[in-house]
Amino acid sequence: MKLISLLSLILKEAKSERTKTGYKVPGKYLTKDKGDMKDEIERVRNLSSDDPSAYGKWKADYADKSKTKKYKTKKSAATKAYEKMFGKKEESFISYLEAGGQKIPGNITLYNPQLSYLKEKGVKESTDGRELFFPISLVQELRNDARVSEFKKGFIDTYPDRDDYIASHVLSRIKDKLEKEVREVKVNGVVKYRALQGELTRNGTFRFDVRKK
Repeated sequence: MKLISLLSLILKEAKSERTKTGYKVPGKYLTKDKGDMKDEIERVRNLSSDDPSAYGKWKADYADKSKTKKYKTKKSAATKAYEKMFGKKEESFISYLEAGGQKIPGNITLYNPQLSYLKEKGVKESTDGRELFFPISLVQELRNDARVSEFKKGFIDTYPDRDDYIASHVLSRIKDKLEKEVREVKVNGVVKYRALQGELTRNGTFRFDVRKK
């Protein structure tokens, strides 16, 4: 096969598509049952993260209508390299709870790659390991949902395969916690940080509860 033909094939396979309302879906999410996947994304994209109907089984992930046989997927080179460095973290960034027959987010875990990146951006750790102090400049960036900043892009890059869905969800939950459970830290009388309350574990991860208080 000619190089130009091979490149064309790769580009075609990775090409993004749009849902019925025009929402653009990256090609990497459309490897199986494109129609079903676009329908599912269209269904949940405007739902609140606190809405139980946004979670559960997606028919696009299953080979049968009864949703008992999941499609087999292959790990990418990026995922294998990540697991070699930091261990397996499959589906453990967000811990889910069962509520009314639906899965809802319970806890979120920040692992070493995420914590290291946040510290590079000025986030500080409390001496007792129960809080992360976010500079007001980062809090303001998190508030701007419409803008994909360099900070957000860098945070996404800390996840296996640069999983923007998981990374964006985590950033959204961090923003909510910083807004709802306000504890401001002043330096020389000026508010410089907002605290994210959680717990630093023995293996160097930071876990925080995302459920409503």
